Amino acid sequence: MSQITTALAGSSMVTVLEKTDGQSGLVTLVGVPGPAGPAGPPGSGGAVTLSLPAGASGVSGHRVVAAIGGVAVHADPADPAHADAVIGLSLGAAVAGAPATIQAGGEVSESSWAWTPGQPVFVAAGGMLSHSAPAAGWSQLIAVALSATRILLNPRQAVYLA
Repeated sequence: MSQITTALAGSSMVTVLEKTDGQSGLVTLVGVPGPAGPAGPPGSGGAVTLSLPAGASGVSGHRVVAAIGGVAVHADPADPAHADAVIGLSLGAAVAGAPATIQAGGEVSESSWAWTPGQPVFVAAGGMLSHSAPAAGWSQLIAVALSATRILLNPRQAVYLA
């Protein structure tokens, strides 16, 4: 048999469960919410970015990049070395040796895109993005289109094609 006692303690509710078999009880404190604090600074929306020097050919904007030999290069499904080295999407162009800003996850917008919302986005030749998966080499789902001009970057594991 158990006995439940509930009481107000200042602005908190205290509930105590007392067991008659001598076992320890349970105490729960439920406070009354206080006033809201000031608004915080805008967040990144879940985006994770990193910087890596661009490879010898440079990096174009909004291309899938792989980290090869410590530099960022356009990922290409025809190159097996790129399959497990994809690190994200370049956010802008970078000349050889200059830092390339790469987004590893989260939402990315580009006004020139024309995606079909809800459809998958794959890595294509030269680091391009495509709704069509490649037919040879390796395939990697990199994002899902949220709107015509916005994707949710969430790279999956590359799959080697036979």
